[in-house]
Amino acid sequence: MASNHVGAIGVFRHLGFTEEGRLTNYVKDKYGKKRDLVVMAYDVEDFLSKVQFLGLPEAFGVEWPAPR
Repeated sequence: MASNHVGAIGVFRHLGFTEEGRLTNYVKDKYGKKRDLVVMAYDVEDFLSKVQFLGLPEAFGVEWPAPR
């Protein structure tokens, strides 16, 4: 997302996303001003291990991870 979207970036950080990279002057806003593009990622393996640790799949009677 564009670097000027500080509110959205904050929400994603609160949800556990981390900034993985930044592409300088990669996008333009609606006024034509160049902005950095912020690339964020989420550690799915960490999330899955927390879900397993807390026993959430068993609590809801679901198989986790879902069969493929």
